[in-house]
Amino acid sequence: MKNIPLLLGTIFGTILLIVGVAYFFSQSPSAETAQEIDPVLLTQDAHNSLGPADAVITVVEFSDFQCPACKAAQPVVEQMKSQYGDAVRFIYYHYPLDSLHANAHLAAQASEAAAQLGKFWQYHDLLFAKQAEWSDIADKRQLLDTFGEYATQLEVDKASFLERIESQEVADRITKDINLGDTVQVRATPTFFVNGRQTTAPQLLAAVESASADSN
Repeated sequence: MKNIPLLLGTIFGTILLIVGVAYFFSQSPSAETAQEIDPVLLTQDAHNSLGPADAVITVVEFSDFQCPACKAAQPVVEQMKSQYGDAVRFIYYHYPLDSLHANAHLAAQASEAAAQLGKFWQYHDLLFAKQAEWSDIADKRQLLDTFGEYATQLEVDKASFLERIESQEVADRITKDINLGDTVQVRATPTFFVNGRQTTAPQLLAAVESASADSN
């Protein structure tokens, strides 16, 4: 009987993952509904990016660390980065869906605290890898401690990390990302833009391939 809470937690986590994957593969906006946004608007305030600024292809993601569909999209993103290398600049923006994911905003803050200490991408990967572990933590102190332990795993000083996680600078950074997402009419996560044209995770590789062909 002692294992019942663990079993229920495992079942609930599995259901969330299935729902996220199902949503991930159901996204397919038509050519008529796909937005085209001025790439300058999407890149002028990029602070978490990989790849050269003058890359021929720029991929922008609006994401939520607690979103199962965002986690499901990560292998596609990694495949894109591996396949196209320096031909792609990849930009990550925070768009936590607070009404759905109670811990998403603090997770975004944690990643920005790590960014100030030079570990954004490592922390980004760890949050997605351990999503099931921290998503259901209801106590804020416990959640902060968990995020602090993740920082320690990345050889980041926990005290320095915790000093930053709720700073005004971090809060302002995330607010700017959310405001940009609202401006370009992000409605769900993950939302991607390839050279300014909106696409979805299942269509991402095809969109990047098309942009690469157009640049040749």
